[in-house]
Amino acid sequence: MVEDMLFEILLILCGCFSQIRAAAYLSESGIVDKMYSMFGKITDHPDAGFLFPGVIKFFGHFSVASPGCLTQYPLFLRSVFDLVYHFDYLDAAQRLLAFDTLSLVSSSNQSRILLSSSVEYDMAKAMRAFSVAVATGPIEMRVRNLDALALLFSSQHETRENNAMEVNTTNDSMIIDTKKRRVTDGSFADADITRILHTWFEYLGEAFPTFLLSYLVKPFPDLRYSSLGVLRQLLSYEWGIHTFMLTNGFLDYLLNRNTESESSGKLSKYDLVCLLIDSGSPSISSQELLRLKLYRKEGAYYVDRPPIVDTANQ
Repeated sequence: MVEDMLFEILLILCGCFSQIRAAAYLSESGIVDKMYSMFGKITDHPDAGFLFPGVIKFFGHFSVASPGCLTQYPLFLRSVFDLVYHFDYLDAAQRLLAFDTLSLVSSSNQSRILLSSSVEYDMAKAMRAFSVAVATGPIEMRVRNLDALALLFSSQHETRENNAMEVNTTNDSMIIDTKKRRVTDGSFADADITRILHTWFEYLGEAFPTFLLSYLVKPFPDLRYSSLGVLRQLLSYEWGIHTFMLTNGFLDYLLNRNTESESSGKLSKYDLVCLLIDSGSPSISSQELLRLKLYRKEGAYYVDRPPIVDTANQ
């Protein structure tokens, strides 16, 4: 009963990080230090493991508000990477916790710089684990892992002002709504962050673009939509556009009007077409650009109709 109450309190505290002032207050009041002390005790005493997910979520959300906590409270990040490295030995809940938290931690530019320069945390190994996770397990787990991957590659830095961030602190999810994200951090060069994310993408494996494309034609709407979400983030970078324009079947898929029947899917594909056109990418040939512009001109809901053959005079 007491553990249940403590777990619920931890989830409530996670919600406080949606406001940067509230997060600062929790830190200044000593609550974060007490949570870290509790974390150490939980790690040393497996019997208290019921609280482990709550504490992980607590520090995961806190790291978005204050990326400096990753060095201030190193046990947290070590625990996250240990979960990711050994995800195939975990139950479903802890497996989701591992990748949700890794993506959350990796969603700020300051954290990306830290992780890319650290010799303690092996992002190559972590991303290889990610590539296996999105390809295995039940469909609902793959969907969640794809959503986490989209957050990890988000091109927009998290803003923390006036409830700009929406978080889900339910027992089974901690994904941030990436649609609420916008660039606010000018302390890191875009080229540096782009280079880091490109490297992490390459860690997913040479076959990942083809694999993601195969998900886009599966008969599972949620799987397709989450895959489109990952693609949306990857195409925010020139290296992403270059990679997928060279991926066999990508452009034909994108311009195929018959792959999506629901409005959300049609709009998602239309947004991708507009993104490619507006990017001005040198990876898109003039002929390919004309095809994309025709798609945009026809609109998201255009329906290909077969030609009508006049047989009256035959």
